Amino acid sequence: MKTKNKHNLVKRGNIYYYRFEIDKKLYQGTTKTSDYKTALQIASIVKSDIIKGFAGLPMQAKSHKTLFLSAFQNYLKYINQYKTKKSYYDVNVYAKHFLPLFSNLEIINIDRNKIKEYQTLRRSEVLKLNKNKNKKESEISFRTVNIEIATLSHFFNFCIEKGYIDKNPASHIKKLNELSRLKTLSDDDIQKLINSATNKLTKDIITFL
Repeated sequence: MKTKNKHNLVKRGNIYYYRFEIDKKLYQGTTKTSDYKTALQIASIVKSDIIKGFAGLPMQAKSHKTLFLSAFQNYLKYINQYKTKKSYYDVNVYAKHFLPLFSNLEIINIDRNKIKEYQTLRRSEVLKLNKNKNKKESEISFRTVNIEIATLSHFFNFCIEKGYIDKNPASHIKKLNELSRLKTLSDDDIQKLINSATNKLTKDIITFL
């Protein structure tokens, strides 16, 4: 569905697009935002730049730049308002790992490679934790890292809805293995289970299994 207004903005879905004519030439494009006031400002800047271009005057920056930290703060406000307290708490917990790395980057400059680099970094950090000493990688769970990537993916979907970006750089990132290696019971372990049985029926069941 498309809706128009007197300021030459057209809304398609949740995003506003500018559309105007200058010197009998049609100019149109996306403002990358669902906020009317912001879209109006962007459309005004674009139109002004085109007119200045004809006159050979300096232009304003055309791109709508948003820092990761600024967008994430808006995301937290959204979570706090529309989600549960636990969701808000969880997002803050998992964000503590990626915020230091992404905070000062522009959203539009964060691509799939940066997300994969972050995943590799966190995998390396988890492997170095004291609790993982002498464990094989197949015995280590990377569940926390996977949740962090999922949190980023949800955040980027929010950014798409707000018009900050066009696609989600964290989508379809292959998860790290979350399953620890299955441990086979030794003969001694089995005998301990049998001996600990409190009655004959339980002992027979354990023996049978």
